[in-house]
Amino acid sequence: MNFAANDFVNYVCQIFINVDAPNLEELDICFDALVSFSLKNTKCLRKANIDFFDLEELENNDCFLGLADRICQIFTGICDAKYLTVGAPLLAALDIGHQHLLPTFNNLNYLELQLRTCRCLQSLATVLKISPHLEHLKILPNKEQMYANENNYLDDVDVDELEHGLDAPESVPVCLISHLKTICLGDLKGCPNDMEVAKYLVKHGQALNRVTIHTPFSENKEMKSQSPTALRSKFSKFPRGSKTCEIELRIIT
Repeated sequence: MNFAANDFVNYVCQIFINVDAPNLEELDICFDALVSFSLKNTKCLRKANIDFFDLEELENNDCFLGLADRICQIFTGICDAKYLTVGAPLLAALDIGHQHLLPTFNNLNYLELQLRTCRCLQSLATVLKISPHLEHLKILPNKEQMYANENNYLDDVDVDELEHGLDAPESVPVCLISHLKTICLGDLKGCPNDMEVAKYLVKHGQALNRVTIHTPFSENKEMKSQSPTALRSKFSKFPRGSKTCEIELRIIT
């Protein structure tokens, strides 16, 4: 479902899917902004994956009446999951007035996020706050959106000033302080938003044992800050919340 920007007015949900699944163990939802999902009796749910029918629709979330409520409804239905994969644009569509409606994922142990770099840190903080016992976190970039300017890296950015952006979370999620053990950052290219997230996690992850960073190999000599040496230097300057945390940089070829 595609709309031109000037075609948007207000679209009302007309499709309702109600599921009563007391024995459901795995769930895969391809989210559509005009569909309402109601999931009940999912106490046995072990693994959930939330994907998107059309990411461009979520950029125009103001045009979809009740979208925030439908997003909260999905999360309420899967809050017993132990293993969760979700795209952060779904959280970015929530305004501050709706974030408090999100349920707590008390059983969640493993979380995989696909983030839009433009709003990643705030979206990440939102989902970490509702996952108090999270132990393993994996962050991947969205396949649909790459960086607008791949040459815009950290050569002229002061690492000490990264965390003072407008999207910096006001408080540290509980899981970062006491539970999160491993973090995997996929396809990290060294842009300011990437490094802001990495610095935040390393700084506040007091229970961290290992952070694994995957970065693509580049033969472009002009992209100095993308080189393994440059990235390793940046990470060495990050303050660490855990004295025993090991940071491993892996080159993707």
